[in-house]
Amino acid sequence: MMPWSGAGPAVAQQSGFRHRGGGEGTDGSDAVALVAEHTPDVVLMDIRMPQVDGITATRQVLTQPEPPKVVMLTTFDADELVLEALRAGAHGFLLKDTSPEEMIRAIHRAAEGSGRCRRR
Repeated sequence: MMPWSGAGPAVAQQSGFRHRGGGEGTDGSDAVALVAEHTPDVVLMDIRMPQVDGITATRQVLTQPEPPKVVMLTTFDADELVLEALRAGAHGFLLKDTSPEEMIRAIHRAAEGSGRCRRR
């Protein structure tokens, strides 16, 4: 499950992970609710969203029992928000223009807990 619009569902399907219904949220509060409902292993979270941003949502998601690994999606790799997201507990970050194949590798790395993922 990846609360992120766009390529999220297609990447989830191609990743080889069992899709547990999941969904796509329009803001961070949607993401928090979806994670509570579906208990995913990995979440792709947009860093900038209306209402509740991805960093705040990440902090909230990570307080849940058995929290998922959160991979932040951003447009800029030198963004101060990326550092804040990592401090909030995000497993890593990817640029939004990351290829589906690289995104799938990052999802696998996050699920396995192996190293932080980032794409520059």
